[in-house]
Amino acid sequence: LELLGQGGMGKVYRAYDPRLEREVVVKLVSPDLINNDERRQRFRREVLAASHLRHPHIVTIYDVDLTHDPPYLVMELLNGGALRERLKQTTLRWQEVLKLLRPLGQALAYAHHKGIVHRDVKPTNVMFAKDEALFLSREEPHEILKLVDFGLAQWQSEAQLTAAGVIMGTPAYMSPEQARAEKVDGRTDIFALGLILFEAIAGYNPVDKGSSALTLAEIVSERQIDPSPLLDKAPPEVVSLIKRAVAKDREQRYPNCEALLADLEYCLSSPDVTSTMSPIPGPKQPDRQPVHNPKIRPGNEVDLSPEVEMVLQTMFTGFDQVVVEKEFGGGFSGSRVFRVRVRETNGKVHLPAVIKIAPVGLIHKEWQAYESRVKYNLPNTARLEMSPHFPVDSLWSGLHYSLIGGGAFTIQSLRDYYGNATIDDLCWVLEERLFEMMGPYWWLNSRVDYTFQMQTDYDVLLPVNLLIELTRPSSEAGLLIVDANEQLLPANLKAGDRLRFKGFIVTRIDLRRQQLILNLPAALKERPSASYQIRLRGIADMHRYRVGDVIESMEGEVVATRHDLLVKQAQEALGEMIDLAAERLAIGPIHPGLAPLALPNPLRTYQKLLLDFITVKISTIHGDLNMENILVDPATREVNLIDFATVHEGHNLCDLLRLEAELVINFIPPALVEAGLPAEAICHLYQQLHRVTAKYHQTTLFELPSPALEKPFKLLMVIRKMARKCLFDLDDWQEYYAGLVLYLLGTLKFENLKTLPTAPLPQRVAFWAAAMAQSFLDAFRSGPLWPLEAEADRAEPETDMNPYGTMRPDSKFYIERAVDKYCWEQIDAPYATTVFIQGPRQMGKSSLMRRMIEQARTVRQKQSVFIDFQKFPEQYFSEEKDLYIELCLMIGEALGIAEAIDRYWSERRTNIMNCSRYLSDYLIPQFKRPFILAMDEVERMLTSPFRANFFGMLRTWHNDRVYNENFAKLSLFLSSSTEPYLFIDHPNQSPFNVAEVFTLLDFTRTEVAELNRRHHAPLTESQVDDLIDLVNGHPFLIRLALYLLATGKVADFKTILTKATDDAGPFGDHLHHYLLRVLQRPELKEALIFICRHESYEENQIFYRLKGAGLIKREGKRVVFRNKLYDRYFKERLNVEK
Repeated sequence: LELLGQGGMGKVYRAYDPRLEREVVVKLVSPDLINNDERRQRFRREVLAASHLRHPHIVTIYDVDLTHDPPYLVMELLNGGALRERLKQTTLRWQEVLKLLRPLGQALAYAHHKGIVHRDVKPTNVMFAKDEALFLSREEPHEILKLVDFGLAQWQSEAQLTAAGVIMGTPAYMSPEQARAEKVDGRTDIFALGLILFEAIAGYNPVDKGSSALTLAEIVSERQIDPSPLLDKAPPEVVSLIKRAVAKDREQRYPNCEALLADLEYCLSSPDVTSTMSPIPGPKQPDRQPVHNPKIRPGNEVDLSPEVEMVLQTMFTGFDQVVVEKEFGGGFSGSRVFRVRVRETNGKVHLPAVIKIAPVGLIHKEWQAYESRVKYNLPNTARLEMSPHFPVDSLWSGLHYSLIGGGAFTIQSLRDYYGNATIDDLCWVLEERLFEMMGPYWWLNSRVDYTFQMQTDYDVLLPVNLLIELTRPSSEAGLLIVDANEQLLPANLKAGDRLRFKGFIVTRIDLRRQQLILNLPAALKERPSASYQIRLRGIADMHRYRVGDVIESMEGEVVATRHDLLVKQAQEALGEMIDLAAERLAIGPIHPGLAPLALPNPLRTYQKLLLDFITVKISTIHGDLNMENILVDPATREVNLIDFATVHEGHNLCDLLRLEAELVINFIPPALVEAGLPAEAICHLYQQLHRVTAKYHQTTLFELPSPALEKPFKLLMVIRKMARKCLFDLDDWQEYYAGLVLYLLGTLKFENLKTLPTAPLPQRVAFWAAAMAQSFLDAFRSGPLWPLEAEADRAEPETDMNPYGTMRPDSKFYIERAVDKYCWEQIDAPYATTVFIQGPRQMGKSSLMRRMIEQARTVRQKQSVFIDFQKFPEQYFSEEKDLYIELCLMIGEALGIAEAIDRYWSERRTNIMNCSRYLSDYLIPQFKRPFILAMDEVERMLTSPFRANFFGMLRTWHNDRVYNENFAKLSLFLSSSTEPYLFIDHPNQSPFNVAEVFTLLDFTRTEVAELNRRHHAPLTESQVDDLIDLVNGHPFLIRLALYLLATGKVADFKTILTKATDDAGPFGDHLHHYLLRVLQRPELKEALIFICRHESYEENQIFYRLKGAGLIKREGKRVVFRNKLYDRYFKERLNVEK
């Protein structure tokens, strides 16, 4: 219809789409922007990813075709102008700015969650759309903020930089890392958002110096952006928000947009913030009616403090009455959680809700965690209604949770539900509700950390490192300095030492005890690399301190060290007869027929456990998953989860360990009292639990000293069953037992356990359980794989270790590589994707596909079908109709859907149309969940005479997702060992050039070492290097060598090396198979001889066949054998001189 503009990106037109009857924007991308294969591939990935973004504040991309000449994008037409014009036309108050730009933060948060970084957030890329359809009742159409041009400007700048050596355009919204051409992440967009907030309030961009050179110099300089121009225009909290967003060091910025948005919401909703500045001028408001404060009626056994009543009245201003029906257990920070029911002034009674009241800092932290980790990531749990409530002149605040089902039924905490429910009901709620709800989205949705240090997540469980009484400054004599910025902190401090400590950060304010908890600056990070906790008492004015404050310098006297506190707590529980300085602790027979035990003293081992580096899986965790945070509806057995203040990324076993520790201290002691058994009986219980766990299933017979222990024991079995799924190695429980020792010792500090009717039994049980866990851990590290089990019970099945064929998805011998993570991100995407796995034969493509499909089924409940093209008879690849029908039948059979070929197959239509119609109209509509169609070894189709039709059909399915709601559910997952591009004449008829392509590579040194460990280390470190030198990380050959050694089929590694190229040697069958294939094809034999002599070969179909078979590779300009084994073998067999 008209040309809207043109520039380095290309030309932009307003156009009309007759099919959808709407005006759109068409961008014709300049070919110079994507002028080489690498740039085109990266640009294609980013644009396709952005095209999948579906958010009300992100411009919608309707269509993309990067194979067209020129490439083009079709997107939503925005008719409300850009933010740049808005900022020029008017001056905005800070409240207006925050409200106006809040959607921009929400859009960026959503995009970052999907893995997309914009990289060019600026006022000209923030536009407005007039939503006339939804707001017809208004005099002026409502305007919706939209973020546009994801990633496009970055590519424009990069292309121009390559061409001319300078960055074109204004860099006034670049982050320092972007200006230095470093790797960027979501914090780059946060920097730009901070600059826009600054500009909107102050009226100018603080880094824009008029020229690109001067502006870039200002951005990369070490000078922080001066926030003083904002001080007379916005309250300190808003200035602090912007200051943090525009920090030059990205580590000092907000970690994500959700955290920034939480602070933004606080600034808009807190009376403490809004009251510090004059209100926005506006029309005179009518006189307000007097505010009605509701009556607060506590139920039986509910005692409310004045602070709690003030928060409740603020939260429910205008209501007639708030009935506080029940209190659930609160946190040790002083937080309180209630079930309430409110009544309006007209008599209408609302359904029950859950209210949490806690110190302001804790409520603010919980709101941030909820927005960033829970709101969009954890379904079917309690939801936070509206922003936190901050009463004026109060250090307390409140959160309002709504419940699944709207609270139509009375809810209980899991602790209360435990007392009335049957064993079967409890196990079902735990396994089918709680674990089904959290597991797939948090614990099982994990990544591997090969260098995890235990103290990262477990140090905080134990008492503080030092308890210090604050003293006045005195003489320097005998004064020890503890500096938080020093790498080595003193480890030999003792009670009575006088200290000056400096550089520590306030991490928690304990209002109940009037104490501060300090830690190292690194402790404020989500996953601290180090921790050193100090509890400070004797504070004169608690109101002066806020979380995050730096303690420049203070002096005090050590009252107790961590070890002092643990020993004191354990001694009080166990009595003076137990020598807690001993290395091992003796327990006499606790039941007739049971032998005495000598257990390791966990007080002698916990410090070393904290310093251990182990391999674990990292995921989102709740952080404080106790029986009071899990709410159960007894009528429906639905589960609601609350209290998200401690949600973060950490060791995925932490929540399960927390639950087990909770069971041990709360439910086992009453059962022991009922059975008349001592605390030491937990040792026998743990022995039985260990045996059940070792058998991998819950049908193993077990003997308990009393029926009273059956209920907690079976719950522990359910927890252990879930825990096994989360282990890094499914058969190695060392990480679980190490964490369990620390969790159980940590419960000794819980003062409330001393007030229970069963005291001191809970702390005694916890201590002996920790000792038993330590004994299992020691046995793992020094003895057989499964202590207490017979050799026959713990031997790995040889079939699982065998390297031939596709591996089981849960095999302990499967090694996760970097490609697994990237592939899972695509398979796990909420939208349909096309993924292509490429790599030579025997690289593990089929195993990877099977594992991803199984993970999608168990974690995301996605339906899937696995089609192995090796199963198709050869004649199908020349008979087009037969192949398409067989494909449809195989998909339907895998889905359990009755065959209906006759109804949907028409001779008047092409086979492609019939097959597509059968899927779209018959198969896919029969299920609601996303559907993955996996096709393994599709290279068999590449020599078929109708390959163009087949792959063109897959490309059509990919393209039809835009407007076909059934194909929008279908993800394609393809694998091939051959480069498909040589066999497909027209790229726009191929699914491969629109797919996310992942190439499988050889194992790294670290991965080979890990696989060696899982085979019980038949190789030494130097032998691992020798094996890699021979086969160069070839996955199959590495696994074959380890299999032969671990099973004793080859006596020693020397035999592997000396017999490597023998036909009867360890690799003989594998090598002979390749030799026969080469000798049967003269052109392949001649090619290999040429490569042996010249180390070169042209890239034709023969080259790619040899490369796809995994025999050769390209190293720069050289074409060589893939490893030394192949080089030696084929030169010997083909009689080529070395």
